[in-house]
Amino acid sequence: MAKIMGLSSEYREILDSIKLNQSSASSKSGKNIISKFIHDMDMIQNASDQAMKDNGNGEFTDVHKLMIVAEEADQSFQLMMEIRENLLESYREIMRMQT
Repeated sequence: MAKIMGLSSEYREILDSIKLNQSSASSKSGKNIISKFIHDMDMIQNASDQAMKDNGNGEFTDVHKLMIVAEEADQSFQLMMEIRENLLESYREIMRMQT
């Protein structure tokens, strides 16, 4: 997957940690980080959906802001998919180590 630009440092650190298969935090805090990320991504997606609906109804007329909201939603989704792929690859690697 292409490198995602414009990420906050918090999410960039999460992605780097997953790519390196390193866990500096406990599983509980790791779970909280992922949970927070999913919640944040959901909020961004909902804001984008609402902006699109408002634009369709003629209530949201600033196309520039609409495109920014849509791009943020797209970037957050791409990041979530990259994190998912890295988690799955880490899981597969652990399963191969056990055999």
